[in-house]
Amino acid sequence: MIKIIALDIDGTLLSSEYKILESTIAAIEYVKRKGIEVVLCSGRSLIEMKSLINNFPYVNYVVCGNGSSVYEVASEKCLFANTIDYNIILEAKKIISDIDHMFEYYNEGKIYAEQQSHARLVEFGLEKFIKFLDETRVIVDNISDNISSDKKNIEKANINFATKSDQQNAFEKLKYLDALMTSSFHNNIEITSKEVHKLSGLQFLSKHLNIPLSDMMAIGDSGNDLEMVAGVGYGIAMGNANENIKSVAKHITTSNDEDGIANAIYEYIK
Repeated sequence: MIKIIALDIDGTLLSSEYKILESTIAAIEYVKRKGIEVVLCSGRSLIEMKSLINNFPYVNYVVCGNGSSVYEVASEKCLFANTIDYNIILEAKKIISDIDHMFEYYNEGKIYAEQQSHARLVEFGLEKFIKFLDETRVIVDNISDNISSDKKNIEKANINFATKSDQQNAFEKLKYLDALMTSSFHNNIEITSKEVHKLSGLQFLSKHLNIPLSDMMAIGDSGNDLEMVAGVGYGIAMGNANENIKSVAKHITTSNDEDGIANAIYEYIK
């Protein structure tokens, strides 16, 4: 019996126009009436998820930073955190210093971005998100200096590149880094602790709520959804998912523009 439904956000909960379909809202309300817990699971931080959470006042838990933290929504209390040594993040920044990039890091529910690169959002193909990024970033003069002075371990680093070739070049340079690297957006790299993925957040909730992973459904589309789609009882790939996600899924639904979440929910929950 499905007791938790874990939903990725970008490419899953949101359409290609970054909107929530009416069918998705109706389906989520349907499962909540049946007493099923809905959990949002994302590479985003808590502050980036707040506007979405407002659409779903019955969501009690969110998995942030690809599983690096789990928050109780009502209290904004961090229930679980798995951070990466800040020295590893500094090393990553140094390794890719010769590649044009935007570098930001997530810690304690906040996102820190560098002034110089934040001013170049259009160049990095992020023009649709300027207002959103302006509202959710803490701007600092120098990322490395900020990390070094804080001396706090980090939930996640996110690096954006202007081109796919720059992203692939960076992946190659960073492959020996003592960290987990994935991508959830065009031309980005996300860095977390090796033990961090969205499934680790769900594993925490499994213990916290006494609900086995076998009683969970997880729906996703991107590389950072792989472990949770593979690791729960009902792993669902969106129709727009990459082939790696589809290969481990129990079921492939329609795309995020074609009522994918609703179709998956109604397929398994009667």
